Amino acid sequence: DPRSDFFAIYRKESEEFDRENTKKYDEDLNTSLIFAGLFSAASSAFIIDVQSKLEPDSNQLIAAYMQVLLHATNPNLYPDAELPSATWPGPSYVIVVVQCLLYASLAISLFTALVAMLGKQW
Repeated sequence: DPRSDFFAIYRKESEEFDRENTKKYDEDLNTSLIFAGLFSAASSAFIIDVQSKLEPDSNQLIAAYMQVLLHATNPNLYPDAELPSATWPGPSYVIVVVQCLLYASLAISLFTALVAMLGKQW
């Protein structure tokens, strides 16, 4: 029967095509997972480095408090000295923007890894 021969050939060809496509997409997803993992690690390293710039410098605060304590215990030691302010104006606008972009890139990278894992399991 020519009709059954057609469907047998079609099934064979489509299964081969599906197998090749599945293998190709599996390799692509593996590459995406590796890239997302490496990018997440690098992004995390930058986030940790920039995180310290979001906090006041503890050495400057300690020095300011020490000067206040010295002046409080012996005001005659430096009578004309101005006491430093222990206030911190906060991080610069650029540091905050950079930190936001780093967190956004990390979130996108992790989302990419999640989608790749879901694609591999499907």
